[in-house]
Amino acid sequence: EGLASALGSIGIAPGDDVVVYGSSVGSRVSRVVFALEYLGHEGDVFVLNGGYGAWSGRVGVGSRDHGAADYDPDPQDDLVASREWIADRVGTFNGDDGPGLVDVRPPEAYLGARQSDALVASNARHGHLPGAIDVRWTGNIDGRELVEPGTLAELYFSRAGLRQPSSTVVYGQDNVNPTHTWLVLRALGADDVRLYEGGFGEWANVDADRLMLVAVPCSDDDCLLLLDAADGVEQGRVGVGDHPVHLAVANGRTFVATMGDRAVSVIADGEVSRVETGVLGPSHFATTDAGDVLVPCTGGDALAIIDTARLELRARV
Repeated sequence: EGLASALGSIGIAPGDDVVVYGSSVGSRVSRVVFALEYLGHEGDVFVLNGGYGAWSGRVGVGSRDHGAADYDPDPQDDLVASREWIADRVGTFNGDDGPGLVDVRPPEAYLGARQSDALVASNARHGHLPGAIDVRWTGNIDGRELVEPGTLAELYFSRAGLRQPSSTVVYGQDNVNPTHTWLVLRALGADDVRLYEGGFGEWANVDADRLMLVAVPCSDDDCLLLLDAADGVEQGRVGVGDHPVHLAVANGRTFVATMGDRAVSVIADGEVSRVETGVLGPSHFATTDAGDVLVPCTGGDALAIIDTARLELRARV
């Protein structure tokens, strides 16, 4: 309501065509474009590529005398993704049938690199949202202009491996910079691109009781069911392989026994990988003082020893 009132006070009505520009075509410009789209602006919205310096026509000086206009907003809530919306889809992002998820922050922030200046001190945790790919938003710009569309398409769809799913969520530390990637993906033809308004700043700083998840193996659905420890509400599912029956945490990773496979599934930083045991039917786990995981394999009367740091089979006894 406040933004709609501000637009109306400078004479902009919902049906007006609007050109947005700044000193360049950066994230402050894209944030205004996103705000107009979110309000349900009916007129066309354009961006001056290259910013004010690219304009070679007449310029005005001083203030402009304008009248007021009525601006009744029609919020487009499907342009925004909430934390709950994302939590419900953890384990599906950038998968075969799941939505896309793009982190627009520097690679060091995405990786949670220790001692990096890219880390935000106020974040209780560092890293990235499970399943996200990393394409820093500044890669969209060359000088003060947008990068050529073909190069942008190669950046996102070839090099980064982003598919063109039914929906894609973009996020950063806050809600300004990711609007630039939102704008670029829309320009490249993506139909449903959403902004995680809370950003990593919200995700990394949720109250501690909301961060406590209980992981329950669901053998019938071949997944781990993630439940909120505070209220038992499902927060998402992670596909882990055939017939999961048991899990253990070691070295910051979650190891899942999948009875129908000759492998152990491992969840680390929201990504699922596998460690081949070579024997069918890994079941319960034990850990050694050295941090290895011991996995009895019922199908072959063998004990697999897994290096939890390298995520590889150390030996089979």
